[in-house]
Amino acid sequence: MKMKVPIVRQAAFVLAGVAIGMVVQSFRVPSSGPATDAGDVRVSPRAQGPKAAHRPAGANDAERLRHASGDGIAAVAHSVIRTGPTAERLRRFLMLLEGVDADNWEALVRTLAEETSNHGRFQELEWDLLIRRIGEIDGPRAAAFYAEKGEDETLRKVLVGWAQQDLDAAWQWMENFRDSAGRRDIWRGVLIGVAEEDPALAMRKLDSLPDDVKGGTISFLVRPMIQAEGIDATAARIREIYADYQAKDPAGISAKEHEYVYAFFHNVCDIKRNAGYTPEKRMEALELLAGFSDLARRSPWLIERTVAAAAGDDPGAVMEWVEKLSVADGEVVDTRGIQAVRKAWMEKDPGGLSQWIAGNAGSPLADALAADSARVSDPFAE
Repeated sequence: MKMKVPIVRQAAFVLAGVAIGMVVQSFRVPSSGPATDAGDVRVSPRAQGPKAAHRPAGANDAERLRHASGDGIAAVAHSVIRTGPTAERLRRFLMLLEGVDADNWEALVRTLAEETSNHGRFQELEWDLLIRRIGEIDGPRAAAFYAEKGEDETLRKVLVGWAQQDLDAAWQWMENFRDSAGRRDIWRGVLIGVAEEDPALAMRKLDSLPDDVKGGTISFLVRPMIQAEGIDATAARIREIYADYQAKDPAGISAKEHEYVYAFFHNVCDIKRNAGYTPEKRMEALELLAGFSDLARRSPWLIERTVAAAAGDDPGAVMEWVEKLSVADGEVVDTRGIQAVRKAWMEKDPGGLSQWIAGNAGSPLADALAADSARVSDPFAE
């Protein structure tokens, strides 16, 4: 099975936001002058010909790489990876990746490794993109190379690119690969490669694997699923899985279903923290979590994180969901959500908390909030 989108094009979308603020500067051709480091060769636009002055810097890096050999490969790589501004360097590196082939990738790998060991430079993103690209263009040989060296982390990244280029071949190779204690983590590379483009296929493929491989793998699939389809579509997929497992086994949901739900909300909380997820969306996440209340109660941390994320905007608005997550059959069954909303309310509006407790006196949730508030005020009280 051939996957569609090369890693170079995928990365271009990922990095567009990084480079957009420097788009004008990215079209500036470096001026002639002395090299700033060994191998950093700069050629004036005039020396390149009349049309070169109108090309973006690095426009011919891929072509230069294809025709280079020996030390020339390192020279081309140096001219790119020693570029100063981050956005400019990433833009040029993406263009350089188009010139990577089966004949030059090993020399490029050595060049990046030497930049770290000899000069202290370590460009992690460029390294990851290069290894994925190698998987695309020379998957079988690269996988064998890194498997023999025992570099499981690099092998996993090779398999991401290989799976996106030729899933059937990468899958068959992994089925025959049994020489590593980290075999489950290496499988993850194949599955992530699929999930970034076809989440539904990744989930089907995961189901076909042995239990020892499935465990701990799901959590790494959810983020690329969200990236590919968005939070709402991913949540809908998880609802379908949940319903399917309930239909098969009404008495209990499998560990795999637990992991999907936990991984999803873990990522939602991270998105909120890192990207300012909107209050409306945080409330939707809390509502969704309440629909998985039986699972959520087995992971108090999950309730605490999700409630805290939503309660920071309007603690009073989340009380309905806190009750669903914390109270069952008139009894408080979990206090993490209660503690999270009490903390948020005390920070935002202490008087509002007191009013809510007074207005709902006698309810299990109000009594629990009052008791938690008293415990915090006097931790030595009986």
